[in-house]
Amino acid sequence: MNAMRLNGKTAVVTGAAGGIGRAISLKFAEEGANVAVCDRTLMAAESVSEKIEDMGRKAIAVEADVCDMAAIDKLIRETAAAFGTVDILVSNAGVRRDAPFHALTSEQWDAVVNTQMKGCFNCVKAVQPYMVDQQAGKIRIVCLLMVTTFFFMLVNNMA
Repeated sequence: MNAMRLNGKTAVVTGAAGGIGRAISLKFAEEGANVAVCDRTLMAAESVSEKIEDMGRKAIAVEADVCDMAAIDKLIRETAAAFGTVDILVSNAGVRRDAPFHALTSEQWDAVVNTQMKGCFNCVKAVQPYMVDQQAGKIRIVCLLMVTTFFFMLVNNMA
């Protein structure tokens, strides 16, 4: 595998401070990309951003809630300003509210749907104009898989 196949590219990763998002961010940096590390907690995003910089790549840490369109617009603007392009979006932010269906509250359901679905919409909506202007870009949506899995877990718990 070519270790620098993303050299010169810029990736935005939401939910980037832990788990899958952290691994994706670090792998993109390993492959040569600069990374905008987005998470709801700035200190956690900074930890990943520092690790990327230690790898010799550029990174910015941005605190943003994907449910907040203004925050996501700002994330994409800051990324474009810092790196000149936005080539890759990984919409990965997600929350889990595990509960048997009969115990699941509307608030828990709304938290999952808003983060995974509305958050995904907000990220794609914000980045799309940049990618159209560049006539290039890639979008990967991890969070919708989590919603589908969550829904099937609920249905299974109903039985």
